[in-house]
Amino acid sequence: MALWLVRAGRHGEYESKFLDEKRIYLTWDGLNFDLSKIGEMAALRDLVEKIYTDMSKNQTAHSVGQIWTFSHRIAKGDWVVLPSKYKPAIHVAEVTGDYKHNPSGNDPFFHYYDVKWLETDIPRTNFDQDLLYSFGAFMTVCQISRNDAEQRVRSMAKDGWKSKPFAKSGKPEIHGAGPEESGAEEFDLEEMGRDKITRHIAAKFKGHGMALLVDGILKA
Repeated sequence: MALWLVRAGRHGEYESKFLDEKRIYLTWDGLNFDLSKIGEMAALRDLVEKIYTDMSKNQTAHSVGQIWTFSHRIAKGDWVVLPSKYKPAIHVAEVTGDYKHNPSGNDPFFHYYDVKWLETDIPRTNFDQDLLYSFGAFMTVCQISRNDAEQRVRSMAKDGWKSKPFAKSGKPEIHGAGPEESGAEEFDLEEMGRDKITRHIAAKFKGHGMALLVDGILKA
């Protein structure tokens, strides 16, 4: 089993579709081809280069790795985290089916997995900072594995989605862009900054202090 990060479009614009339809989609425009029929990454690279002629070499490598990950590595029983772009929350799902290609789907919804949403709108503050750091990977599809991330998220599910103490070490390990890809460890700095500010406020202002802070913000 594995834990995957999947984003609902570059700007989270498909979040409601993912949640309402109980599916995760691969949201590459114009990629209407049954990816299960591609047996090698080299063949996938040829397809990507044919469809996206204006991509740079590095962009192509990133796309190939993520497309391959979505179509060939995600499996039934795996868990998926979907960070919301509209609220400070994380959605978590379990993959319940195999990869499917729908040639008659609306662009870009040609590729998907059926999922069961285990919990939606989990506050980001429920997750340890190292997990949030991993969830901030600036990729659409990738595996999150460092610091026993999968088991920790599964343990949270058994404990009301609360985190437990964990000895953290190093940067998060992120997989998904393929062996030829470079610069994989890119992160959403805005998202990470927001998380740190939220944690600082929660730790610094409690009870009456929080009321005073809110009053000050409203007056401003």
